[in-house]
Amino acid sequence: MKKISIRTAFHWTCFIGLSVFVAITFYTVQRDYLEMARMENISGKIIIFAATGFFDVPITSSALRKCSGSLKDSCAITSHWEHYPKARAVVFHSRDIDQNSLLTFPFVRRSEIPYVMMASESPYYAQMAEYKNYFNWTMTYRKDSDVFGPYGGLVKNNQTATVNYTSIWESKTKDVLWLVSNNIHVNNRRKEVVDKLKQLGMNIDLYGQVYNNEPADCPRYGAMEECEEKLQKPYKFTIAFENSNCKDYVTEKFWNKAGRYQMVPIVMERKIYRDLGVRV
Repeated sequence: MKKISIRTAFHWTCFIGLSVFVAITFYTVQRDYLEMARMENISGKIIIFAATGFFDVPITSSALRKCSGSLKDSCAITSHWEHYPKARAVVFHSRDIDQNSLLTFPFVRRSEIPYVMMASESPYYAQMAEYKNYFNWTMTYRKDSDVFGPYGGLVKNNQTATVNYTSIWESKTKDVLWLVSNNIHVNNRRKEVVDKLKQLGMNIDLYGQVYNNEPADCPRYGAMEECEEKLQKPYKFTIAFENSNCKDYVTEKFWNKAGRYQMVPIVMERKIYRDLGVRV
């Protein structure tokens, strides 16, 4: 076998490394360019400027894809600075805000447009007292927000729906499920409540990082929707405790379980749900 000199090996290593670098750079630039070209066709539209991301993910017009045609076609969301002077509103996500980002905001504040604080988490996750009087509007899950953005809701159906609840109940083969990812920043002692219910004899299957128990055939990360349905739908009840008991704070833990998987949610703080029109 022919030996390769150290000099030749070094040259080949440099060449391969440079080739990989160029390929990655080209792909990144091309991807970013195509994304800009696709998203920045906003001539004549109402522009909403996203001053932060959403948990570090850029907020783009794709957030409007489920909106009605008129709204989707007449509005655009962008984070490209050249569009800031024409923006009709500036949105900040509460979990992505820090004092430094506000101090280094590169534009003079425009008093004629609202600065909007968007929050999807409970107040215990984002301490906003230091930003008092900075924002004009709020966009949250709370009904008293300037822009109401709930996780879900109930809408009256004008047509009578036929649901065979007996058939649904008889198809359920398991009792109670609790899927819980973490127990950090929790102010309602939900784990203690669940552990006590289990001690009292309630048959609860516990999954998640808190209990160091992931379902073998349906891992939390990379799980497909079909997998989640297969795991959850056999249960009659689900623990739907939020991490915080706050006004109007009802997340997908409740709405998805009840609607998509036809499970009966077990919740805390009855008044929170009644205020949202849910019979509890």
